[in-house]
Amino acid sequence: MDAAPAPHENDRRQAPHPRSGIFLFRDASADAVAQAIQAFGAVARPYAVPALWPFWEYPAAAEPRLQLHLIDGIAEYEIDLLAGTYLSWWLPLKAALGTDPACALQVQLADGEAAAGTVSRLAIFLLGQYGGIVQDDNSAHAWTLDEIRAEAVSDGYRFFQPRRLENSDAGDH
Repeated sequence: MDAAPAPHENDRRQAPHPRSGIFLFRDASADAVAQAIQAFGAVARPYAVPALWPFWEYPAAAEPRLQLHLIDGIAEYEIDLLAGTYLSWWLPLKAALGTDPACALQVQLADGEAAAGTVSRLAIFLLGQYGGIVQDDNSAHAWTLDEIRAEAVSDGYRFFQPRRLENSDAGDH
């Protein structure tokens, strides 16, 4: 009996694919963002190793749609990025912010429209309070509060809109 073929790594219809993005805040302290995350309704969960900040999950009572990781030490974080292959997205994102970020927030979300809607509400909530930008994993676009509110389109997709790949027999040559 032949095993089923493995799904293509980018085909989200066949296998769950964790989605991610990063918020950069101009003037918000990590304490202020942490308080806002909790006000949004996310619940703090401790890491298995000692860490300055916990991570947060939303919602608390069900399978989490979002997992949030606060980055306070931007200088140290940037050193790690510069040592890796992240320059292609970090430097343009920082340039789009127009200044060095005060802090950042990484977000990982479940696949699907519900998670996309939740992260859009979170973005409106946080960017409305603190300003900044956010980048999703669909493009290199730095989304602003006004674009997210207007449901603007970049590279054919709205903010965190799940990508839909068409079936094609021409795909794997």
